Amino acid sequence: MRQNSPTFFRTAFAPFVSICILLLSAAHARAQGDATNVRFTQGEVNDGAGVSLSVPLATYPGRGLDLPVNLSYSSSVWRVDHMRSVRNYIVTPPPYYMKQSVTQALFAEHSKAGWKSGLDLPQIEWPKFDEVYDYKGKPATCCFFDYRIAHVTIHMPDGSSHQFRKSDHFFNGSYIDVLCTFYAVDGSRMRYDSTGLDTGTLFMADGTRYVLGHPTSYLIDRNGNSQSYNENARQWTDTLGRVIANPIPADPQVQDYPYSLPGLGGGLQAYVFKWRKLHDALAAIDGNTPSLRHMATHYLPNPSLPPTDSNGGNFPQPHPGGESLFRSVYIPPEDETNPPPYPVEVLVVGNGESAGQMFDPVVLAEIVIPGGSSYKFAYN
Repeated sequence: MRQNSPTFFRTAFAPFVSICILLLSAAHARAQGDATNVRFTQGEVNDGAGVSLSVPLATYPGRGLDLPVNLSYSSSVWRVDHMRSVRNYIVTPPPYYMKQSVTQALFAEHSKAGWKSGLDLPQIEWPKFDEVYDYKGKPATCCFFDYRIAHVTIHMPDGSSHQFRKSDHFFNGSYIDVLCTFYAVDGSRMRYDSTGLDTGTLFMADGTRYVLGHPTSYLIDRNGNSQSYNENARQWTDTLGRVIANPIPADPQVQDYPYSLPGLGGGLQAYVFKWRKLHDALAAIDGNTPSLRHMATHYLPNPSLPPTDSNGGNFPQPHPGGESLFRSVYIPPEDETNPPPYPVEVLVVGNGESAGQMFDPVVLAEIVIPGGSSYKFAYN
C-alpha cells in the first residue's frame, strides 16, 4: 500500500473526462450614462480566459471594516461533471454492450447566472459522496474501494474559489469528513475550521474571519470589529449600525427589483435591477438575434434521477433537433475487456434539462442607476 500512495496523491484530482466546450456565455455592458465606474476585463477571475465585469455601487466606511456594495460577473459559469458509467446494450446480432461515460453540463452553480454580490457569504462545497479512488489513485466505480481525500472548496463573494485540505493523506471510509480544520493549498494562507456542512470559521490571511452560522453570520476583523449578516432578510449590519441589503435576489425571477442604498443627509439612492429571460437579452450577431440552444446534445427522460443502463429506463436520449452548447464526443472504449472495434460516445446531458428544452435562464439585463441612466447587458 505504501508503494502506491505517491501515485494516489498525484492523480487523485485528475478529471474523469475531457469535454470540448463549444460556447461560454459572456456579458457585455453598454452604459447609457457615465460608464467610468464599470470595469471590464478578460482573463481575470480564477486566472482563466473568461470575461469578468465589475459594477461598484457604493462603499460604506466603517470602524475597522468597510462595507463595499458591488456586483461582479464572470463568464466562467460552466462545469462538466462525470455522473456515472453505463452500459448500452446492442441487440443487433450478435448481442453485445458498450460501456459509456455520462457527463452533465452544470450552469452557474455558485452564482446567479454568472453574477455575484460583494455582500454574499462564502459558499462551502464538499466533495460528492461517490468521489472515491482505488489504491492507484484512479476513480473507483464500485464497492471495493473507499479511499478519499478530506478536502473542501470555498467560493468567495469576489468570484474566486479556494481549495482546502485536511492533510495530504488519504483515508478509508464511507463518509465525507466535514468536522475538522482545513488548510488552503493555493498559497492564499486561509484556514477553515468546519463545524458542520455549512457552518464554521473561515480565517483570512490578514486576520479577518467569517463566522458562518444560521440565521446569523459575522465578519470580524483582527481587532474585534464586526459586521453581521441575517440570512432571512439578506441584510448586513455594519460596524456603525447601517443596514444594507444584498442587491441580488436569492432566486431571481423575470421582473424588476427596486433597490435602495443610504445616501447623504438620510436620503436614499434608488436603483432598479431588471432580470429577464436569456432570449430577451441575447446580443445580436450581424443584426440578427441568435437562436436558443440546448445545454447538451442529450437529455435524461427523468432529469431528477441518475442515468441508467440502456435497459433501465433513464438512459440518455438525443434531443430531437436544434443546436447544443455542449456536444458528445467519441473516445476509445472505456471497457478494455469488452471493447467494440471503434470509438464510443461520451454522452453529455444538460443538468435538469428535459426533451426538447432550450437553455433559457433568467439573467441580469439592466441596472437603472440614480439619475435615470442605466447599464444594459447582452449575452452571447
